[in-house]
Amino acid sequence: MNNFQAAVNEVPWRALMSGVSVGTSARAGMTGSRLDLWFASLDALPLADLTAVVALDDIEMQRASRFLRPHDAARYVKAHTVLRLLLAAYVRVPAADIHLMHGAHGKPRLTACNCAGAMAFNMSHGGSELLVGITRGGEMGVDIEVSGQDLDVSSLARSCFSPDEVDYVLSGDTAQALNQRFLQVWTLKEAVIKAQGGGLANSLSSFSVVCRGETAGSTRLLSDPRTWQLFMLPRDRGVHAALATDFHPDIRIHCLVNDVSGSNLRPAAAMPTAGWQAEPGGWAADGA
Repeated sequence: MNNFQAAVNEVPWRALMSGVSVGTSARAGMTGSRLDLWFASLDALPLADLTAVVALDDIEMQRASRFLRPHDAARYVKAHTVLRLLLAAYVRVPAADIHLMHGAHGKPRLTACNCAGAMAFNMSHGGSELLVGITRGGEMGVDIEVSGQDLDVSSLARSCFSPDEVDYVLSGDTAQALNQRFLQVWTLKEAVIKAQGGGLANSLSSFSVVCRGETAGSTRLLSDPRTWQLFMLPRDRGVHAALATDFHPDIRIHCLVNDVSGSNLRPAAAMPTAGWQAEPGGWAADGA
């Protein structure tokens, strides 16, 4: 697994809502290999305030209306609203002027009128956890998942994963270890699929994110000549996040925080505030 260190830049969410710049640390130098990652907890964001400043498009609203549970619909609307606010801050246009198009397999992109130069982005939300990636360095994909669901890990791994990945998952010696390894592999594979943009045209078992008994630093798809760099991102227990890129990224981490009470907007999975480093199977603070 690729290693990286990143300090966390905290940004008040109201700065996004009011159209104020997200700060020089978020936009300055968005050239070359820089890749910005944004984390937030959706349940802590005010739906009414967000929807008052940004309107989603018809396709997004139709998708939101299909959720059976109101809080799932609210999370969807919040996630897509925050995405539009972030993109607006990066390309320096009002959020209402952000226009998205979708590839053949659904991968979203900014339209030409919004983007002076190639800007790639990707979003994932699991439970209340939101992750957005933005870069001009190349293609990228992110995925975030929250554990706690009652999953048949063994059956799912055998039906979706490569033989090396199945062995890696099933080598966990406790139920918790099995679930952790499963979600590590799942998020990495989802990040690759989303980065590549091929959707379900790529079988999850047709490529592997495990090599010699550990999560790998890179992988390739049979249908794609590119090499995808793999990163597990630092999160608290119970939350797994992954990044895949077709370039070597200079990663910067940002978190939306509550600028009124000062409380963290990430109650389910607080980010570390100092540099962290990836280790196979988990994360440890530098010097720990």
